[in-house]
Amino acid sequence: PDTCKPVRDKLLVRYLGKKTGVMTPLRRLNDLQWVKGKIYANVWEFDRVAVIDPATGIVERFIELKGLLDESDPWIQKWSRSDRCLNGIAYDDKNDRLFITGKLWTKLYEVEVLPGAGDKEEQEKAAPPKDYYSS
Repeated sequence: PDTCKPVRDKLLVRYLGKKTGVMTPLRRLNDLQWVKGKIYANVWEFDRVAVIDPATGIVERFIELKGLLDESDPWIQKWSRSDRCLNGIAYDDKNDRLFITGKLWTKLYEVEVLPGAGDKEEQEKAAPPKDYYSS
């Protein structure tokens, strides 16, 4: 956003459940970050970040970050799952860089988000029909 002026009071965030096929509210969101017109939010106690359309509240994708934290680190092992969870998102707009960290983590990671299967489906929907160029 260009200003810090509130644009709405609430946003119901929902995602399409893989098993149920039903739109389901996504709870336990924290550490929200504005990235290229989307809301990035980590899901508390899960190793994922939701990418949310701010106009609809629909989760467009999850960025899976499982394995980023070194669970064998003695410092990390001292803490409960709640105390050592993913809990930090930062975006460098000038250099288009995304950073991830967590509670009590000893490292900050620069993360490159790769296209996922959902991104490919969206691109195919937006692409012209295959015979478009032959006419």
